[in-house]
Amino acid sequence: MSYQHRDLPSHTVLHGQEHSRCSEETTGKRQFLHESQSTHGWKMLGANQGSLGMEGDIHSAVVCDVETTAPTLGNEPSGDVSDSPFSDRSPTVPLEHCQNALFFSLFEHSTKVYFQEWAPLFPMLHEPTFRKLLGNSISGPEIDYLCDELAQIYLVIDITGLSSNVADPEQFPMVTQIWRDALSSSFPHKSIHALQSLTLATLCCIIRAERDGAIHYRNRAICLSNLLELHRDCAHDLNGPLSTLTLEMNKRVFWTLYTLDCFCAATFSLPTMLKTTDVTASYPSDIDDEYIIENGVSPRPHDPNTRMSRALALFKAARVLGELLDLTCTTFALPQLRDQQTEPLQNKLDVWYAQLPYHLSLEAVVGKPLKYIICSHPYLMSIIFYYIKCQISLRTIRPGQRSKVNHIFGESRKSCGCIINLLKCFDELGFSFCFCLNKNSLLAFCNDVQSSSPGRLYFTA
Repeated sequence: MSYQHRDLPSHTVLHGQEHSRCSEETTGKRQFLHESQSTHGWKMLGANQGSLGMEGDIHSAVVCDVETTAPTLGNEPSGDVSDSPFSDRSPTVPLEHCQNALFFSLFEHSTKVYFQEWAPLFPMLHEPTFRKLLGNSISGPEIDYLCDELAQIYLVIDITGLSSNVADPEQFPMVTQIWRDALSSSFPHKSIHALQSLTLATLCCIIRAERDGAIHYRNRAICLSNLLELHRDCAHDLNGPLSTLTLEMNKRVFWTLYTLDCFCAATFSLPTMLKTTDVTASYPSDIDDEYIIENGVSPRPHDPNTRMSRALALFKAARVLGELLDLTCTTFALPQLRDQQTEPLQNKLDVWYAQLPYHLSLEAVVGKPLKYIICSHPYLMSIIFYYIKCQISLRTIRPGQRSKVNHIFGESRKSCGCIINLLKCFDELGFSFCFCLNKNSLLAFCNDVQSSSPGRLYFTA
């Protein structure tokens, strides 16, 4: 999981992207990228003012839409050119050493919040590796970073900036534009680092309720995941056996992406791209980041209340949702057969909820004084349960059988009522809603279900 600094081959350009960049005056204005004719690396300016910026937008490149231009004299690439739309290389970016105290504190605070609140559910970054990368950016001199590395840093800042308890994200207004432009500028290379960045971007767009951005980055991420074959267990690659750290991170990134695919599809009424029947990858180990090293696992105390236990619970719930989406999005599925197949899914969901570890169940917080409740995950697991239960109910509603429809719709309204009450707990306790759903959109969805009648609400995927 070491970070290497490699340059973008000069003969490859993304379709729809300009191969030259412009700049503006440096006095108080946004500065764009400068392209070096010799290395074709990107140089970012203005870090010390906290005004890093680049050109581009999230739709400027599609992962499999790549042009390969003929190399010119004096600019020929070394080695053979692969037919794959992905490359093993990525452009490098100097992140200039910055003496801005606000810039430092924003980095450090965002990293702390991310690994406390977001990483337990979405473990797509290895904390010691990321902190090493962040430490280099803060304490070192001018260092070249892959665009993916730069995107990861600013995506962490952006995601934590969406939490209510984080400092005002307007203190660093260019954060979102930086990571988007970094991903747009980066040639889609075949590495777990690129997949981590795209998965983070998918999460960020989902919680912002940005449909187009979520779909764009989800599609790019799943294209790359399929190319890396992360949906199946594989202990080797072309270079030989994979290390313990690499194997674990492959599983964590894949299952996080699978979870985002399911909730993105449910949120925006889309089919999933990762079919549950094609997934044979095992779940990651219930071991926290600090105990996983390159060649094994460090000794650790026995404690069922691990951070990874949250993610594993979420992955298993997402699998139930994925099976539901695979079933209900099947074209021309017979209604009777669909009803027979959704009932076992409800049973699976009930078993999942009943078997949650004690520290993730509502029993762990019910009756406790508010000042002793320091974790939102029991409430969040209950929201996940009722959300998937509501999805199951709404996807079985169809015209006819009035009494059955009324019963199913009544169950949906109950589930939405429970979600609304649980969201109120977040506000009362001052917890951030750190999940792959937009809180306001979820609340609006629940209110719509509660205010609708069975005669006019039918769910269509």
